[in-house]
Amino acid sequence: VQLDGEQERHEIVGTLVTLARNLGMKTIAEGVETSRQLERLGTLDCDFVQGYALSHPLAPESATQLLRQHFT
Repeated sequence: VQLDGEQERHEIVGTLVTLARNLGMKTIAEGVETSRQLERLGTLDCDFVQGYALSHPLAPESATQLLRQHFT
């Protein structure tokens, strides 16, 4: 579900996040491309995100280095 745009889409994504949480599942938003999408997913308590808003695709070595810089 695309998050940018209509309020209805925001509510649908929120409902999906709530449903997953009620089922004991984690949520992953894929294809997050803008800071606005990232911010909105944060307000919905989405567990994980991936996409260009965080980083372009990286080689394994570069991804490892990035993770070590931020999480060690």
